[in-house]
Amino acid sequence: MLEPMHIWRKNLGQILAPDSAHLLARSLATLEVRVLRQNSTALHLANVLQQHPLVQKVYYPGLENFIGHEIAKRQMNGYSGMISIVIKGDGTAATKMVDGLQLFTLAASLGGVESLVSQPALTSHRDLSPAMRQSRGITDSLIRLSIGLETPEDLENDLIQSLSECSRN
Repeated sequence: MLEPMHIWRKNLGQILAPDSAHLLARSLATLEVRVLRQNSTALHLANVLQQHPLVQKVYYPGLENFIGHEIAKRQMNGYSGMISIVIKGDGTAATKMVDGLQLFTLAASLGGVESLVSQPALTSHRDLSPAMRQSRGITDSLIRLSIGLETPEDLENDLIQSLSECSRN
């Protein structure tokens, strides 16, 4: 029974390194507080972005008009720290908006204590054809936000200033 796992054990090792185990254990102590903060901030930002004239669509399960809101309300204890938005304009406008952010860090992989931003058409889904992306709802103007632990007001101001700057160009 153990033979199929031999290659995995050889390549990955048998146990987690002590330093990694310590960091993991230490971070678990504050996980709930961090997730609650991210959820709260994300809900606040989703509501703000939903009202912004340059935002065409906001995808966030905490919004009452989100297609899966009722299911999310029953199944979740928060609505996550992830928000997707579609801004009015094309991919160039979305890139300007992303580039104008000061507090969000551009990243292909999302999640963490810092706020991150991604433009899927140029990162995670760039290998798909435009038709394939479109069929999945991944437009050139789709932006994904992973909300970190910064203050909600600072993140809101950053998003608003970047959207405003984007509209001027």
